[in-house]
Formats: sequence, C-alpha cells, structure tokens
Amino acid sequence: FDTKTNMMLCQKHRCQFRNHNKFFDTSKTTCNDLNEITIKDDIGYIHLYNKYGIETYRAMIDVEAIPKCKSRRWRISKKKNKIYVVSGSKSNEMIDLSRFILDYHGEMEVDHIDGESLNNQKNNLRIVSRQNNILNLPPKIDSSTKIRGVSFAKKDNAYCVDFSYKNYRLYFKNFNDIESATYLRYLCEISFLKEFRYKSNDNIIQSHISKLTNQQKSDIELYFNDKIKEINIEY
Repeated sequence: FDTKTNMMLCQKHRCQFRNHNKFFDTSKTTCNDLNEITIKDDIGYIHLYNKYGIETYRAMIDVEAIPKCKSRRWRISKKKNKIYVVSGSKSNEMIDLSRFILDYHGEMEVDHIDGESLNNQKNNLRIVSRQNNILNLPPKIDSSTKIRGVSFAKKDNAYCVDFSYKNYRLYFKNFNDIESATYLRYLCEISFLKEFRYKSNDNIIQSHISKLTNQQKSDIELYFNDKIKEINIEY
C-alpha cells in the first residue's frame, strides 16, 4: 500500500509516481521481467516491451526454439532506423536473437532473408558476408514509391532509377512512368544482387511490371544491356 497515493501499487508504479508524479502505463510488467512467449499457427512469438513494460513488438521464432529463448530477456535495439532483437548489454554479453538462434559467434553476419528483422525463424536466417548482407535492403522509410532505388523527381516530373553495385554507381535515363522505372530497377537487382535482393515488396514490383507490354519490356531490356556494356560490369 502506497501512503502517498492511498493506492495498492507494485514497485514499478510506486517509483513512477514518486519520480514523476504520474503513471506511464497500467501494465504490471517491468522491463526486467522475462518475455511472455505465445504460440500461434505453429510459430512462437516473443513479446517485446519498452522501458515501461508496454508491449511494442513481437519477434517470430520456431516453436522448437522456445525452450532455448525463454530463459533470457529480449528487448528491442534500434540502429539507423532498423530494429534489432537483442539480449544483454554491451557490458554483459549482448547477443542478437538471430545469432542466438543459429548458435553463431563468427565474424560474418546473419541476414534475414525476407528483410524482416523480427522474423527469426531458422528458414529466414542465413550467414553471409558483410558485403552480401547490405545488398538485402528494404526501401527507405520515406520512399514515396515503396520501391528501393526508384524515386519521383518533381523537378523533372519523371521517375529516376538509382542503383549501386560494389564500386559502381549506374546512371540511367528518367522515365515518365513508374512501371518502366520499376522494371529497369528489377533487372538490375536480379542481374547483380540475385538471391540477396530484398524480396518482401515483390508484390508491388510485379503489379507495376505486369502493366507493361512485351514490347515495352523488350525495349527496357535492350537499354539495360547496352548500358551495362558501356561500363563493362560483369554479372
């Protein structure tokens, strides 16, 4: 019983009120409690909380990995607008959930195949080099087209295609329609990035490409091949 508020309070809410004169949440869960893990459709979900004990995200794991994961406290760490699921701290053996799942402690990186860092099922994880890991990038958060490397230039009233590979940056002509720009970017990705390209928004990409005629596709493919020959990049 807290005499200051005349209420029955847990330690977390007692500290909140005494330090800030208000409550930040109604949850009894604290940031130090172990995560709740639930199962739905044969997928395990680790419930992740913010510093007030409020659930903010859920990470997916295989059901078989639950016994291994439930003994640690998992939290969200954000770096460059990307979400990571980690346990521990820099001073106390911090480890990424994806590495923990694979029991990998090497110098290479663990890539989430679908680009979703909350999906830590084993079939979505692969060990890759740093160079290949950075190929699997989603569209930028503020992208108006929702397609990486395709943007709309108001100044030119046209769609631009941007693509970089290793030490090369490819410069292309602008297009009046998003469909043609999307197809050119798609050709770049399947030719150079291959299995490491970001695939989670392929439904958007294919919806644009499907609106092109065979002749339009053929013209773009010819332009793409001629452009590659100019700069002599192997793929």
